[in-house]
Amino acid sequence: MKKMILLAMAILSASVLAASGDISISGSATGVGTTATKDIGLTGKAVKAVSLSSDIDSVDFGTVMIGKTASTSLDLILGGEKDFKVQLSAADIPNVVITGLENSVTIADSAATQNVPMTLAYTPTEAGKELNATLTVTAAYTD
Repeated sequence: MKKMILLAMAILSASVLAASGDISISGSATGVGTTATKDIGLTGKAVKAVSLSSDIDSVDFGTVMIGKTASTSLDLILGGEKDFKVQLSAADIPNVVITGLENSVTIADSAATQNVPMTLAYTPTEAGKELNATLTVTAAYTD
């Protein structure tokens, strides 16, 4: 609106008075060459979530003499994507040795589950101390 009024005043002034000056009109260009595009390729693969269960929910080692060891075996049932590697891990628990989680496991079963044998061994080192802990095993894809 402002440009139209100024332009009208300039035309009117030029026809009535002898005036000189510059008229400038600005705007944005449209048309060829004002747009650029870039294609970016996307890839990925959907996989089943890794799952973990066990054949037992708790272990009671009973009463164990200092320096002696009580142990038990259990199976972890690992689920997920066939042919994918999964790393199992667990936090340390004092006086408990966990075996069976040392290496990554490849889910090879056609049903996409894999049994992982695990052994827990409890060797107390101090009289009167009770073992009251929770073993949390974590499973994560490594691929």
